[in-house]
Amino acid sequence: MNSFLTPAPAGRPRILVVEDEAIIAADLRQQLLKLGYEPVGHAVSGEQAVQLARELKPDLVLMDIQLAGEMDGVAASRAIQETLALPVIFLTAFGEDQTFERAKLTDPFGYILKPFSEGKLRTTLAMALYKYGVELRLKQQAQALQEINQELANQKFALDQHALVSATDIKGKITYCNERFCQVSGYSPPELLGQDHRLLNSGTHPQEFFAELWQALACGQVWRGEICNRAKSGAFYWVNSTIVPLLGLDGKPHTYISIREDITERRLLESRLRQAQKMEAIGRLAGGIAHDFNNILAVIIGYSDLLKQDTAGNAAAQEDIAQILGASTRAKEIVQQILTFSRQHEPKRQVIQLDAVLIDAMKFLRASLPAQIKIEMNLAAHPPTVLADATQIYQVILNLAANALHAMEGQPGTLTIELEPFRPDAAFLRAHPDLFDANYARLNITDTGHGMDAQVIERIFEPFFTTKPVGKGTGLGLAVVDGIVRSQSGVITVESVVGQGTTFRLYFPAHTADSPAPETVKGNLAPGHGERVLLVDDEPAITASLQRMLVGLNYQVTVSNQPRAAADLFSQQPEQFDVLITDLTMPELSGLELAGKIHSLRPELPIILASGFVPDLQSEELQAAGIVEIVGKPIMMDNLAELLRRTLKNSV
Repeated sequence: MNSFLTPAPAGRPRILVVEDEAIIAADLRQQLLKLGYEPVGHAVSGEQAVQLARELKPDLVLMDIQLAGEMDGVAASRAIQETLALPVIFLTAFGEDQTFERAKLTDPFGYILKPFSEGKLRTTLAMALYKYGVELRLKQQAQALQEINQELANQKFALDQHALVSATDIKGKITYCNERFCQVSGYSPPELLGQDHRLLNSGTHPQEFFAELWQALACGQVWRGEICNRAKSGAFYWVNSTIVPLLGLDGKPHTYISIREDITERRLLESRLRQAQKMEAIGRLAGGIAHDFNNILAVIIGYSDLLKQDTAGNAAAQEDIAQILGASTRAKEIVQQILTFSRQHEPKRQVIQLDAVLIDAMKFLRASLPAQIKIEMNLAAHPPTVLADATQIYQVILNLAANALHAMEGQPGTLTIELEPFRPDAAFLRAHPDLFDANYARLNITDTGHGMDAQVIERIFEPFFTTKPVGKGTGLGLAVVDGIVRSQSGVITVESVVGQGTTFRLYFPAHTADSPAPETVKGNLAPGHGERVLLVDDEPAITASLQRMLVGLNYQVTVSNQPRAAADLFSQQPEQFDVLITDLTMPELSGLELAGKIHSLRPELPIILASGFVPDLQSEELQAAGIVEIVGKPIMMDNLAELLRRTLKNSV
């Protein structure tokens, strides 16, 4: 039953997987091994999970909420934590509110919603283990504080290894600082001793925050909380602080001992998680917008294509239709932009030379640059190739360049473009967990503009956030950049100092494989040979326009706006059709369900799935339904002709 019960090598976090779906459990095991964790056991019920947790004592438990048997994941988590206090992360699909409320009472270390990505799994595990480790260390520190009078020397040694320790007098003058405190703050002991503690003030917290802190200490109370400090370099760092007032014989404080833990990395992970959650929510909204809006555009573009065919030779009409199609295409591109920054638009990747894309983009920019702005390009002699969508990379460069030009608006400045190979070291990987130990192409875009403070940097990749005045920007530019870079498996970071400028660094995985064959250029419309098409969509206006297109392309078309009726029709005459084109999102039956029914009757029939918004679908799911092509709406007439020609040719 415990198919992957194995001893864990030293140093690798040990994970107990509780999942009653064998396929999901096996997939989790592979992902955990890939991420450097050791899956030490597999339970399929709550009772078995409790037993294995007591026997194996893992570092963390991945627990499915819905389990077979009398004890579900919530009850099992409660039983494990009562005896072992192990961190538990719940695996769950969207469920009942009552179940989530029960789950919250067990104080889990995180939730992972099914289906989940490798990045989501990596981030949640790292944060949970980090949080668990922090809590253990804080308990150890609290115990050390209770024994301060008996074991002061031993306690000082232990704290100096892990914590930032300092002392101040009642006026706030620093009287002691340990080596760790100096390492993180960047100051030497002579630079700190005798100085006011406000030397480290970052300006992040309001005056009321410190007023409450000092009021508590003046009353002899221990204060605990998170504080943002400023290092000597100007960089911000966060600490989890415990400040203890030492009382004199008169009962009044005379010294304040501060024990801090550097939590900058944890805060960074939390910030990335919040951003991912925002993007996930916006992605769901974007999907709905794309579906509805693309259905509308499908009708506009479809009938425009038909009018273009019907009015051939009428120059005035052709010009009017070209304007309609142009506007519709721009509207379609806006939808694709929304899907891009919500990471729901799949890029068309091929092996490209980034330096060639950069040179083309800079040629375009130079023509529109003000005279006082210079461009400096420092490109490595042989930068690595990358697997990416050249059009999207071009868009990224132009967006970042436009952002830089705005930052230097009205002032002389320099836009510097650098491209170089890059291999992250261990320290860099710890600071940037989204990167891997691999070769990268690093693109740096630097301006000498007004720069940004920490609060602005934290929000610049949020959709619709902008510091520009009304009418100067939508707030989509950097959100689109972030979405594109991540969709290309890349990472983007930003460094900025107010008044000194900003540098965006983009990391793209290097690619050394041979370039895939380029797509063939489409020629004239390829007519059919009288093949019989079953066309299903719940929007009559869409089927009407597509039917006219298909007839004009020499296909025989049967239309249905009701998927159940289409399924019944096909079951009565399964040999009367050569191809099925079906919408994905329909009432009664989805396109996948309809395709599955028809595929079971005629497995060899090619099926094309169309949708205004195509979500992530597993290849196994598509194969089981007989789907051979997926096309996004709106469908242009030339695309439709090419799609059917390719589909029917491959099905022969």
